[in-house]
Amino acid sequence: MIAIILNLSGFVLSLFTSIFAIILCLFILVQRRYRQNLEFFIYATTFFAVSLFSLLLFLLNVRSLRLDYSIGYDGDSIMCRLHGYFLCVTASATFNGYCLQAASRLIHIVYRQHVWLRTFKVHLLAVIFNWLLACFLMCPYLIFEDLLIYIPSENYCIIPFTNLPGKIYIVLSAFLIQFGFISLVYFRLVVFLHHSVVRNANREFAVVKSIFYTFLIMSTMGILNGIVWVVYLFTNYLYPMSYRLELLSYSISALIITVAIIILNPRIRCLVFVRKRSIIPLCQLAAIPIQA
Repeated sequence: MIAIILNLSGFVLSLFTSIFAIILCLFILVQRRYRQNLEFFIYATTFFAVSLFSLLLFLLNVRSLRLDYSIGYDGDSIMCRLHGYFLCVTASATFNGYCLQAASRLIHIVYRQHVWLRTFKVHLLAVIFNWLLACFLMCPYLIFEDLLIYIPSENYCIIPFTNLPGKIYIVLSAFLIQFGFISLVYFRLVVFLHHSVVRNANREFAVVKSIFYTFLIMSTMGILNGIVWVVYLFTNYLYPMSYRLELLSYSISALIITVAIIILNPRIRCLVFVRKRSIIPLCQLAAIPIQA
């Protein structure tokens, strides 16, 4: 019963997050303001990655629920492995998306003189490269069969907790490298803003901090998995509900990430909640000088 409750919770959360994220993505693109502010375009692609990630989680929960209710038993197959592979790809693309956001702010603030870097074509190529890089980095999970295996008790393919190299590689390639990059960009921007006269510096600080804080929130995705993994390493005991909890934690984290992007980023918050163009958003009032 507990296993079914965990799966149903993940089922509902992942479906809701997938729909919510794709609506936000389409909303930003329909506004067509992303060509004037390319940051919106990067956020739209990040929402798209989160939506795909949540959709794949939803399908994993469906496979598991089919086994719980004896509706069907899919078994190991190429499609099963591809499903697990693309789950890793979308997770990597989501984390890489934050690197693109950080790089975009770095170019906008520090390297404004390089106008060609602030064009839509360059940002579009960066997004395409992001997805190609994610696919390339996750190739070992297709090449080496023991890294991504079929779990009979769950009816889907995923990186097992018992596979130490597989877990280390996903953490390194999908999180630690990106965390290091964003930390360096954050430090560079903070130093630059402290020692330079930049228009709307406080707003730029807020945007940069929102990127860094949202990425830190994303790191909570692996806390539960880390606890289960450490317990297994020291006790050689794997909790029976470990994989159910893993999917549920991913679903919760994806929803938190989506909400955090809106709440922590002032530009996205204004775009989503401010409807009338004739009304000046509150977050822009501080940028208007008061004349005596």
